[in-house]
Amino acid sequence: MTYSPKMELTKEQSAIMAGRKGEARAYMMESLVRYGDLMGAKRLVPLDYPDIQAAFYPGPDNEKRLLSKLDLIVNSGIVSNGKAAGGLPLHEPVYRESFYAHQLVLASIHEDVLLNERLKKISSLTKEESGCYPHFGEFPKEGETVAFSSPAVVGFANSVFGAKSNLYSPLLSLFAGILGVVPEFGFALKENRQAKIRLALRLRVLPEPSLLAHLIASKAKKAVPYIQGLSSLLKPVPDEMTMSYLKDLTAGLSAYGIYLVHIEGVTPEAIEYRQSLLSPDWKDASLNEDELQSVYTDLAAPDGHYKEAILGCPELTLTQLETYTALAFSLLKKAKREKPRIALYFNASPTTIEAFKKGPSYELFRKTGIKLTSFCPLRHVLLTGKKMRKTLTNSLPLVQCGASYLTASDLMAFACGGER
Repeated sequence: MTYSPKMELTKEQSAIMAGRKGEARAYMMESLVRYGDLMGAKRLVPLDYPDIQAAFYPGPDNEKRLLSKLDLIVNSGIVSNGKAAGGLPLHEPVYRESFYAHQLVLASIHEDVLLNERLKKISSLTKEESGCYPHFGEFPKEGETVAFSSPAVVGFANSVFGAKSNLYSPLLSLFAGILGVVPEFGFALKENRQAKIRLALRLRVLPEPSLLAHLIASKAKKAVPYIQGLSSLLKPVPDEMTMSYLKDLTAGLSAYGIYLVHIEGVTPEAIEYRQSLLSPDWKDASLNEDELQSVYTDLAAPDGHYKEAILGCPELTLTQLETYTALAFSLLKKAKREKPRIALYFNASPTTIEAFKKGPSYELFRKTGIKLTSFCPLRHVLLTGKKMRKTLTNSLPLVQCGASYLTASDLMAFACGGER
């Protein structure tokens, strides 16, 4: 053992780290222990949920390093019992791009092929999915310890299911899934799940989730918030419409570094523990519709010439695809248009798109001229360095990359009806 851990390890964990179960397991254990020591963890705890959501977006700079670590595992014959989803749908995107950018994308798809080959050898249950929403069918349960690497999934799992996950790198997430342990720190500890701000919302209608996330983040300043005032507008989890709304809300919050939110009467921990989730030094704050409108006025895209619009970062659910399709068709028909006035993209996972194509809404969708993709728009931007000054979106992560913001309803009205 070359590294002297600060945390306390069991005899079995020490033996693994010392190499008694092979070089690959030793490397994985030491990586988890080093990270845990860095984060102040005192021990490793069992992983209750073996499936991982690892956002493997390698890019040209770290492809060789990532593949070499996966080869170390594969060549050791190590197999994981959990499923893996890694943001690796193998197809070309439909977004507007230059010839040079297209070549970067093609190179990235080649990397995806190599990654998928290795991941499927480690876990035969690997799914080629996007990385910002759980795709395993069976979600983690309240109190279960998980290890996810997508910021949006971490926020969603912690908030909506009451699971316990910190933000890991894709490799650390994979290592945890194989070894069945994670460092105990952050949201794995009860005291760090307490809310430091109680935010009372005085709203008559449910606001755009990304806009609400922006305002909550401005009030919470990265602290865990406890939200009041949404239980009259949202049904408790696991209502399908609530889950779709919270997917976008927690993704928006994760863009600001907030990976847990409690919503009174809606999310499981807030239903069970109510205001006992408040920390001893919690503070009060409030938010009303006038503030929402004022912030939206400042945040909304200025009038100008836009070339494209993107909905689906995080990816759209089946319910959202069906809802936006019906809205788009209605707006186009009212405006007497055959297709949107600018390129309009709906992004969803391969599994969701497959289900959508089998449903009754797909025939209607085909009449709209909207483009359907499962290539993550954020990944596309980071990969190609694409400028987004002429792009409209309701996604806060894409806004942080230079896109212009509109709520989903205003974006659809502009793209399909020609007005906001």
